[in-house]
Amino acid sequence: MTATTPYASRPSRLDVSLTCDTAGTYTTGSPSSRRGRPGPTTVAPPAPASDRSRRRWLRLAADRDGPYDTPARAAAPPSDVSDVAGLVDGLAALATTDALDRLDETALRATVAHAARLSGIATALLAGATTRLEESGAVRRDGASSAASWLATRTGTTHRTAGRTVRIGRQLHAMPNTARRLADGDMGAEAADTLARTADDATLGPPRTIDATFADAATRLPPEKLRARIRRRQQAADATAIARDHDQAHARRRLIVTPQPSGMVTITGQIPSVVGDMLTTALDALNPPDPDDTPEHERRTRPQRLADALAELVRRQLASRATPQVAGRVPQLCVIVDLTTLSADLSRPDGTAPAPTDPVWRDLPVAQTTWGLQLAPQTVRQIACDTSISRIVFNGNAEPLDVGRATRVWPTAIRTAALARDRGCRGPGCDRPLAWTQLHHLHWWRNGGNTSIHNALSLCKPCHDLVHHHRWTAQLDHDTATVTWTSPDGTTVTAEPRC
Repeated sequence: MTATTPYASRPSRLDVSLTCDTAGTYTTGSPSSRRGRPGPTTVAPPAPASDRSRRRWLRLAADRDGPYDTPARAAAPPSDVSDVAGLVDGLAALATTDALDRLDETALRATVAHAARLSGIATALLAGATTRLEESGAVRRDGASSAASWLATRTGTTHRTAGRTVRIGRQLHAMPNTARRLADGDMGAEAADTLARTADDATLGPPRTIDATFADAATRLPPEKLRARIRRRQQAADATAIARDHDQAHARRRLIVTPQPSGMVTITGQIPSVVGDMLTTALDALNPPDPDDTPEHERRTRPQRLADALAELVRRQLASRATPQVAGRVPQLCVIVDLTTLSADLSRPDGTAPAPTDPVWRDLPVAQTTWGLQLAPQTVRQIACDTSISRIVFNGNAEPLDVGRATRVWPTAIRTAALARDRGCRGPGCDRPLAWTQLHHLHWWRNGGNTSIHNALSLCKPCHDLVHHHRWTAQLDHDTATVTWTSPDGTTVTAEPRC
């Protein structure tokens, strides 16, 4: 049997059957060894199949007209839902680790090919069934806001994946070739979605035209080549097509940076292709491979090298001081750290630093960035090697002392001291980080208030608006750093210190 790798020459037909006898033994392979193909491979599942499963059998026959292995089609369509459930039960038994361990290489190759085809068949089932439920009103009766939300909730997939399935289903009735090839398993979900998107765009004509023009190519070409071919046709038909796509991509741009409890930060989003190319170019320049003599345990994977390249790109940008000023200061990473953490002498008798896992680190206070991220003492001391340090002295009541004279605009010394005291927005029930805050005059400047640490409070914009536009008041206890908020109806809310 020829190996089933993409873009290789393969036999025109492969017959594989999955049968289950009354003893619960599954057999997969060709019915005979004609044309040099191997005979059946018997697999005993780890647990007996259900009676219903033992009565079901699935004959998988794949016609391959091109470089892609095309999915399996059932010899006879199921007559009701129980038939489908029986087929699923049989496949589920074959998908167990013990069952797969009993397959030989030939059977495993066939399994890979047919499993890939089954994804298309599953998409056809999901898309068709969901579309019919949507048209019947069942989705709305279930309280779902959309068919995509309904499907995502019931299948445990992402909203994006569910949206793709719904988009395919809405077009299949007008695209018979695509519907047949998807249901037969000859076409994958990604290719079908590409055709559905092209039909929605309508640059190349109505859905039936798209179906007749590209359905055959969608079974033979990889998705990226299919998209490239369609894009060229769109540009030839409409010179503004690509520019319009770029504008739409720009409108969908997004980037989300989410701190995680594990000490990592998750970055998700999507950016237009031009911006992506610029980012890739910049990261590539800072992403050299590890030297040949790097020990094996220290070698980085490509994702690790890209993460290091991004960190270096950000460090260089901040160090260049070319970024716009924020609140009168050049953007920089601010870390609030106890003096003990920096000044403690932890050197060993031989002059070396303690290992990162040494118990001596446990006695040192952790630090915190203005974004609320906690940093280990080991990390802080490393950062401090190449950092300018501003010293703020606190008394026992957490009150900053000697931070400068009051002025109309908050000077750097007072701003830094207030940030160190507040550690974040001090609004009622607010947990926004320091980086999102601005200083508020508790006793308003226009009413004679001073610009001093006693009159400063870190507030994010929504909480700042509570004071200036919604008649809330705030009182700061200088001894405890507690803030008491009073709403217009007299309700009081206490905001305790965050440090």
